[in-house]
Parts: sequence; C-alpha cells; structure tokens
Amino acid sequence: MKTKKLLLFLILGSLNFNFIQAQNEVFTREFSSIETELHNWDPLRGDWLSKSIQAIAINQVIPDRNFPENFTPFEMMKTLPLTTLENIRNKAGNNMNAARQNGTNLQIWQTIVDLFARPNCKTTSGRTFGDPHFSSFDGNSYSMQSVGEFVLAKSNTGYFEVQTRQKASSADVSLNVAVAMNVGGDRLCIYGLDKPDSDNSTDVRLNGTPINVENMTYFLPHGGIIKNNRNDYVITWPTGEKVSVQKNNSGFMNIFTEVYPCVMGGYQGLLGNANGLSEDDLKTPMNPDNSQLYASLVSFTDVFGNTQVSATSNQAEKEYLHKLNTDFGSYWRVTDQTTLFDYWIGNNTASFTDLSFPKYHKTVGDLDPNQRETARKNCENQGIRGGDLKGCIFDNALLNIAPSPRPIFKDETKDVVLERIPVENAKPNINIPHVQKEPGTLPNSATPQTLNKPLKVENVDEFKVIKPVNSSSKESSTGKEGALEPVSKPVSSGKEGALEPLSKPVSSGKEGALEPVSKPVYTEPKSKPVYSVPETKSSPQPVYVPPVSKPAPVSKPVNVPATNPVKTAPIPVPVPPIKRGGF
Repeated sequence: MKTKKLLLFLILGSLNFNFIQAQNEVFTREFSSIETELHNWDPLRGDWLSKSIQAIAINQVIPDRNFPENFTPFEMMKTLPLTTLENIRNKAGNNMNAARQNGTNLQIWQTIVDLFARPNCKTTSGRTFGDPHFSSFDGNSYSMQSVGEFVLAKSNTGYFEVQTRQKASSADVSLNVAVAMNVGGDRLCIYGLDKPDSDNSTDVRLNGTPINVENMTYFLPHGGIIKNNRNDYVITWPTGEKVSVQKNNSGFMNIFTEVYPCVMGGYQGLLGNANGLSEDDLKTPMNPDNSQLYASLVSFTDVFGNTQVSATSNQAEKEYLHKLNTDFGSYWRVTDQTTLFDYWIGNNTASFTDLSFPKYHKTVGDLDPNQRETARKNCENQGIRGGDLKGCIFDNALLNIAPSPRPIFKDETKDVVLERIPVENAKPNINIPHVQKEPGTLPNSATPQTLNKPLKVENVDEFKVIKPVNSSSKESSTGKEGALEPVSKPVSSGKEGALEPLSKPVSSGKEGALEPVSKPVYTEPKSKPVYSVPETKSSPQPVYVPPVSKPAPVSKPVNVPATNPVKTAPIPVPVPPIKRGGF
C-alpha cells in the first residue's frame, strides 16, 4: 500500500513539474517580444527593466542596478518613449487575452498589463497625522483616538499594504509611533518608539533585520526604494505607490500615502477604497450600511468653523467618535496572523492594544474660542485647508503640535534624459551593508510566516533572476546641493549584453526550478531583553474577522537573514500575509 502511495506521489509530482515547465516555456516565448522592445530601447537599462518586470510578475527579487539612476522598475518604465510604451502595452494586452483563452499565466499577464497602465493613471492620496486624524483617498476627514495596530491601506492584490501603530500619549490622546509595510514582497518597518530588538542604531527593519538608510537611497530586494533625509522617509513601491513617513524627535509620525486608484483590485483600510465616492469610506463588510456614521461625519464637518459650539453638538460629536472607534476602527485592527510588525519574545499585537482607550473623547468644543481661532490662523498660515484644517486646529490648540502641510512627492523621472551606457561600462549600484553599533537580535520565539504571493511560474534558464548582494560603495555629490550620486552595480559576465547572476539560485535538483532557501536561525540572547512596556493598558486581543478581500501573500527575499523557511502560497487563491515578527 505504501509503495502504491509513493508511486502515485511521484507520478503526480512529475506531472506537476512538467506542467510548470510548459507554463515557463509559454511565458518565456510570449514575453520575448516585449524583451526585444526594451533591449532595442536601451541594451543595459532595457534588459534590467525586462528582468525586473518578470520578477515583479512572479514575485522574485529583481536584478541589481548597473546604471547610475536610483530608479524603481516603475520609474524606469516612465522614461520609455511613448511609442515603445504603447507597443509594449499592445503586446501585453494581446498576451493577456490569449491567456484568458488558454488559461495559462493569466494572473502574470494581468499584473504586467496593470503595471504598464499606471503611467496613464492619476494618483490619489490619503494620510494620518497628529493625534491621529485621517484624510481618506476619497476626501473624507475624521479622527480616531485608539490604541493598537491597524490596517491604514492595502491593495486587494497583495502588493501593497501599510499598517500603523497608535500609542497613548495621555488619557485621551494617541499618536502614530510605528509603521509597517508590505513593499511589493518586502516587509519594511519604521519604529519611532518601542524597537523590537536591541539595535538602537537605526529605526528601520527590513524583513526583520536592522538596516542603515541614514541620508541615503536604499534598494529593497523586490524593487522598492527607501530614501531618508534625517527623520523623513520616502518609500517607493516597485509598482509606483509611495509613502512618506515624517517622524519627529519624540518618536511620533505623520504618514502620507499615494496610490493609483485605476489599478485592478482596488484598496481597503482606514483610508477607504479609493473609488472616488467619499460616502462609502466608512463601510466595512461587518457594517455595510454606514449611513448613520457618514451622516454624523457630514454634520460635524463644519464644527471647527463655528465660533460658538453648543454643548449639545459637542456631546453628539463625542458619541459619534465613540461609534466610529468601535464600529469602524475596530474592524481594521490587525491580528497576530495579519500583523506586519516585529515583536520581542512574549509580545504580540495585543501587547500594544488597549480596547478601553480613550477614557473619554475630546473635541474642539472643549477648547475656548480664542484657542480655536489662534490655532486656525497658525494652520492657515502654513497653507492648510479643507479636511486637514479640522485636525490641524485640534492638534495645534490642544497639544501645541506644529501645523503639518501635506508633503509633495518629487517625480524623480521628470526632465530626465537617459544617455546609453555601453554594456561593457556597466558599474554596480548597490547598497552599503548595515553595520550595527551594538549587537542586534530578533528575540521572537513565535514562528512567523512569510508574505507570500500566488506563484504560477517558476524560474527557468531563460529567465534568471539575479539576487541583490551587499557590497561596500561610496557616496558622492551629484553636484546638486543635498543630492547623492547613486553608486553603481555588478559586472558583466563577459558576454556582450548579458549579466551574470552574482549569486545563483539554489537548485532543487530539477532543471529550471528554484527551491526556497532555508533561513538562518537567530541565536537567542543569553538573558531576556528588558522591554519597556507601553504606557497603555494591555488587554487581550479580540478576535476580528479579517477583511473579505484578502491580499495575496508575498514571498520573502532569499538574501535577507530570517528565522524560518519560505513557504509557497496556494497558486490560485490570494490569502493575507501572515507573520508575527521578523522573518
């Protein structure tokens, strides 16, 4: 009986392998015309962009850059001539239509078509700031005083997610003190307070490992980029989304997010669904009828403009804030299964949660008219208008927080003219290794799972993904004040126009297949680290139903130290990223 089962297992395994090989061959053949278009545009940058697009589509690490520009794949795509871009869109669209007919590689071609459509899509933005206030993608503005970890925004395809941690600063006011992101497959966290390990030399953790990004551009394995200027961070996704994290010296943060509303799948979270309709931003699958919440929101929109605020309306607004906190905010709390944050041993998301907070809600009605008007002038003098004005007045009058205008993202590709670089002159443009000023550990006893995305195609010889490697490099001025010149990247293989992988994929023994690499095990510290318990009251984490549309998990880069092996997600069905702590 055992022999028959083993024989059946081997037969099924062989059939599956042959099927994957056939898919690989079809995809390689279909993509070859796009590869040719990009190579003809620029042999060096075009070949990098071609491999990067394929890597994004099947969730692999992208090749290292061997040109001076610090561009993501999406930014490089924006530099393409319009004729080249249109030709590629047509080819990708034809291949997607063919995939619908034959059922092969449809998801991959949908991702590629979506990526090439984005340059024609106008972005929309949302933010959380102050104590904290929220401005949704569709223009809703509200406040939510809570303590815990929340989904700020995420795409339904799983390539993009931002989570925030709110911590009490008094009995009735909380602030954002940490942010965790899924950047196209890389888990990136920035901690203003409560770092998850003993490395205090940096606020940033990449897939659980401390990295140094101080005043530099840092390339993420899956194609994203993080840029730092003192306490300000700008994170750009390989697919174009952006997040600005502005941290003050006390550790609290303002977080600004820019997304593409026209992309497939849409968005969800505290910043809404980016569908252009403000009235449905407060809906959740658990509370599909938010008419009362939305009506209350509208009725309180002008409260900050009133010189006199009646006691009745003030009390009504407090009741609205309580309902918003419990009926809407609680739905977006993360769980131990969905959190992107790192934790010390014995801690989890419940360690940063206080369901009884706030003890009471404060509004502008609690301030005297002179305080409100002084704060209004301060905010308006900084150019703050519209929905952001309400929160700014509250923060400035009550907490003496300086007005914070919305950041403006710079288009790194604007007016850029690329001159061809001979392939033989390619130079490495890679990261400077992080040097810890003191031993850093990830003392998390839990077994986290990785961010995994559906993967229909494995790498074959025709499509080799080059893994980024750490190497020392030097910064130098570009000649522009405050700018750094990118440091270049790997060497050519000796064959004209081809790059050799600097680190080869680990073979599974089957030609053309990649096997997940086992992660190194961290040594636990000799003594349990001392952890500063948050000021807030901890309470058991409630059970929340995860959002209906769940993002596809994403696989973890193989070149970053972690604590457990990569697991491959089910192929057809997207599931949320599952992890607790570093991996």
